[in-house]
Amino acid sequence: MKEMTKDHLLPGIQLLLEDCKKQGIKMAIASSSSNANTVVDALGIRPFFDCIVDVRKIKKGKPDPEIFSTAADQLKVTPYACVAIEDGEAGVKAINQTDMVSIGVGKHLKEEDMNFHVYSTADLCLKTIKEVFEKARKVTDYNSMYTKN
Repeated sequence: MKEMTKDHLLPGIQLLLEDCKKQGIKMAIASSSSNANTVVDALGIRPFFDCIVDVRKIKKGKPDPEIFSTAADQLKVTPYACVAIEDGEAGVKAINQTDMVSIGVGKHLKEEDMNFHVYSTADLCLKTIKEVFEKARKVTDYNSMYTKN
């Protein structure tokens, strides 16, 4: 981790983060790693995220949905207004226990277990994520569902 730099970001992630930030989309990291903050700082991507929830901030790990629910709470948005991107089977199971739209990344995941699936982070783009969300929610006006009462 000490040698990790921005050059270690997975393909497509920098552009996705920049696009989300430009659109004012709130973002969180929900990580099973206790090193999440260290990695985020090493990669130079902290400014993109409104909060980071790691295993030290929760009682139950994935596949329990607590980490994703906690992230939505900290963002002050309803889970129904969230899209969660995950590369692990336990994480996808956790997301599917919430009202969030699930996007899985990786060849090892079963496509039928999520709302959308890509093999590589290079295949993630904001336009596609919005389309997946709109299809899952059958809406195009998100404003009413963003804010948590």
